Amino acid sequence: TMLTFYMVYAKWVAETPRSTLRQVWQTTPLWREIYRRAIHEDEAFERVNQRGYVAMACGRTIFQWQNWVLHHFTDREQCVQAYEASGEASLRGALAGRQLPGLQGLGKCCDGGGVLPFPGREGKLSFYHHSYYGSATNCTMETIDNLFRRGVDDAIRMFCDSYDTCKFRSLQYGGTILGYSREIFWEGNSMSGLRASARFFNVEKGEEEDELP
Repeated sequence: TMLTFYMVYAKWVAETPRSTLRQVWQTTPLWREIYRRAIHEDEAFERVNQRGYVAMACGRTIFQWQNWVLHHFTDREQCVQAYEASGEASLRGALAGRQLPGLQGLGKCCDGGGVLPFPGREGKLSFYHHSYYGSATNCTMETIDNLFRRGVDDAIRMFCDSYDTCKFRSLQYGGTILGYSREIFWEGNSMSGLRASARFFNVEKGEEEDELP
């Protein structure tokens, strides 16, 4: 579903004058509508709400930002705006952030959250893939195809290889194996998005969690 919507976004970029320049100030509202449509069906929302974890930077000021991971939202709109805020990397996002409905205590939120092993799940092998290949601000049909194919190549390589290490491991195109250790490091000079710590917040319960279900 999201792969199709990325193509919709690429089409909008191609046909909208100065679309990239306009988004330097603020991310297009098109993303909010994309997320709304992605979870319009009850089954889709249930899957995202039960299995999705969205990382973002939140705080009352730019100097107080912390890495938050939110999950189990109370309703669709709250979920939509959280995922939208996680990609708000514009100047307005960096300077003012987004206020999420029902989550005023977190302050304003924007892009800048990062991935790390989830608490209580360090004994499970997981896979993380970042999308920086020199075209982070350029979304076209070609860059979508390139990113998707590279992600598939890394995933196949992961399943075909043997991992007997407890460390994080880089793959050829930017993927990383998140192993069994809490120690986080990045091999090479790529932008990883990995973080050493995060605060996990169950929105439905309204409380932080030290261990995920």
